[in-house]
Amino acid sequence: MAVDTRGRITFGEYAQAWLESRADLKPKTRHQYQSLMRQHITPTWHTVPLAKITFESLTHWVSRLSLSGLGPSGIRQSVFVMSAALDHAVRSGRIRSNPARGLGLPRPKRRDYVFLTHGQVLTLADEAGRWRLLILLLAYTGLRWGEATALRVCDIDFDRRRIDVRRAFSDVGGRVVLGTPKSHQSRTVPLPRFVAAELAAAVGGKRPDDLVFTMPGGSVMRLSNWRHATFLPARARAGLSDRFRIHDLRHTAASLIPGGLPAEDAPGDHGPCQHHHDPRPVRAPVPGRDGPLRRPAQPGSHEW
Repeated sequence: MAVDTRGRITFGEYAQAWLESRADLKPKTRHQYQSLMRQHITPTWHTVPLAKITFESLTHWVSRLSLSGLGPSGIRQSVFVMSAALDHAVRSGRIRSNPARGLGLPRPKRRDYVFLTHGQVLTLADEAGRWRLLILLLAYTGLRWGEATALRVCDIDFDRRRIDVRRAFSDVGGRVVLGTPKSHQSRTVPLPRFVAAELAAAVGGKRPDDLVFTMPGGSVMRLSNWRHATFLPARARAGLSDRFRIHDLRHTAASLIPGGLPAEDAPGDHGPCQHHHDPRPVRAPVPGRDGPLRRPAQPGSHEW
């Protein structure tokens, strides 16, 4: 009688091959999966044959992760990656069922988000100094950090007051990598008039393919550096809660933008720009001829 050896391959061998085959993963996601494998999964399961992984042994593993001090989010992420590899093993005929299905997992801690008012956004922006416009863009468009810092002049349609979000920077193991927005989805977001006016003034003289926001020397902005050098001091000076994070500007946008944030739609493409085919530098608007360049007089007077 022939012996079924399909489940004898170790989890470590199989998981490595599975991860290498995942052509759909973005670089940052791949890096996160590799990190979870290295820190929380393979130390326990590297030499264990697929067929020997049981629901009971996985339950004990989850318990040990919790006792080690790993939080609910880290545990859930580790189990997700483990289960995804086992799902693939089922589809490949290596094992009959996924033993990770139905595991009891710790509930994620509920986070109370902090939303800013129009006035608080303007105060924070003013306290950010030369980065005032970046704060306004994040708070009134809902762009993620990586999307805002990857924004080019040609991604902005000033006539329609729209931004095409098709690119995003991400930090992958200390390297800044250019890719598509989250979930590979692009979208178009509206600009309120006063932000569009300030953007137009800021990009005057820039080329269409130039980044809108860079460090003074022209390098790509890094979230951790900007957070410590600019955001945290500005937040303190503005008198905002210590719980308020940069990403909370996106949540703030959802509360300030009429109708909420636009939904992600078509698959992303970070190829050539669709706007501003003219290679000449963008002309900044001239007050009096192109309309006034001013912030709204009252916190509630933002026109869309």
